[in-house]
Amino acid sequence: MAGACYTGAVSVTLSEAESRRLVAQHGVAVSPFVTAESTAAVLAATAADEALSYPLAAKLCGRRIAHKTERGLVRLQINDERSLKAHCDDLLAAAEPDDGDVELLVTSMARGNRELIAGLHNDPQFGLVVMLGVGGVLARGVQGRDLPAGADHPYRRRRDDRRPVRPSPPPHVHAQAQFPVNCAPSIEPPGMSGIACR
Repeated sequence: MAGACYTGAVSVTLSEAESRRLVAQHGVAVSPFVTAESTAAVLAATAADEALSYPLAAKLCGRRIAHKTERGLVRLQINDERSLKAHCDDLLAAAEPDDGDVELLVTSMARGNRELIAGLHNDPQFGLVVMLGVGGVLARGVQGRDLPAGADHPYRRRRDDRRPVRPSPPPHVHAQAQFPVNCAPSIEPPGMSGIACR
C-alpha cells in the first residue's frame, strides 16, 4: 500500500506505514503491523504484539520508496524469528541514500491476488471526485491515457469486475465500494484536498 496526500497544490507521498495508519483512522481494515528503524527494535515489537502471527511479511518502507517489489524490498512467507532477523538485516542493507528516511514494516501475511487503487479529490469546480479500480501493474499500465468522452462510452461505464482475469474467488464488491466512503473524512481537514491509496 502506498498513498499520497494533496495539501493545496503540494503532493506529499506517504510511506506504506503512514498510508496504513491514515486509512485505519477512517475504518478501513489493514493487517496487523509494526514498524521500527532497526532489526532489534522490530523483533521486539513483533514479539510483543499478540495480533501478529507467522507467517509474516517484511518490507522496507519510506516516503521515497514507491515500488518496493521491483527493488526486492518485500520478503514474504517468513516463518520464524531467525528468518525474520535475516530478512530485516538484508532489507536495511538494501537502503540507498536516495531513499531518505526508511523503516522496517512487519505485518501478518494476507492472501489475495487483486490490488485495489482508490482515490478521492475535493475539486473546487466538480466537488468530490472518486476513483476506484484495479491496482498494481494494471493501474500503472493505463497512466496517462485519456478516457473517451461521453457517459455512454463503454470505458466510461462501470465494468463487471466480478469476472476475474484468472480463476479466483469473486472480489468483495461491497468492501471495495465502502473504501472511498470510509476515506472521505480524511480530505475534510482544512488545506487537505485529496488522498490516493493503492
